[in-house]
Amino acid sequence: PANAGWHMWALAKAGRIDEVLDEWRERWFSMASVQQNNTLQEAWRVAPDSGSQWSHIPVAPLYVLFMSVAGIRPLEPGFNRVLIRPQPGDLERVDLTANTVKGPIRFQSEGARGDRRLILHLPEGMEGVLEVPEREKLELPQLEKGRAAGTRRYRLEGGREGSLRLKVL
Repeated sequence: PANAGWHMWALAKAGRIDEVLDEWRERWFSMASVQQNNTLQEAWRVAPDSGSQWSHIPVAPLYVLFMSVAGIRPLEPGFNRVLIRPQPGDLERVDLTANTVKGPIRFQSEGARGDRRLILHLPEGMEGVLEVPEREKLELPQLEKGRAAGTRRYRLEGGREGSLRLKVL
């Protein structure tokens, strides 16, 4: 579990956040340590009263939530520029704060796919780049095509909160 983030990142980069969320539901949430003492175990199979670590720190789901579901990644050192490529999949609510050296990034996603509200707040002095499917038409300054196939990038201003209605994501 501690190294599971690598393939989750690859799946998310390929736009397969559904696979990541299915893995969380089917593999991670059913782990004995999660069910019995609300921790994350060191190995996929553990046994009670053994050398198995039942309270290890495999934080892969946590950083994948921030970097792949919310899609928050620095584009420049010091978070001067940040990419936000949200992929909430079938999650109807995601609410998190990413603390950076520039200040907190607030990310909220509410609603089902096809009728989703995205609320973002970037700290003052941070330039944001929002990458969404190109079928999404937003009232934001357009940038270049996105790096992921079929995506487009938009400019986000730091120091303000914005609310967007997404019809594709």
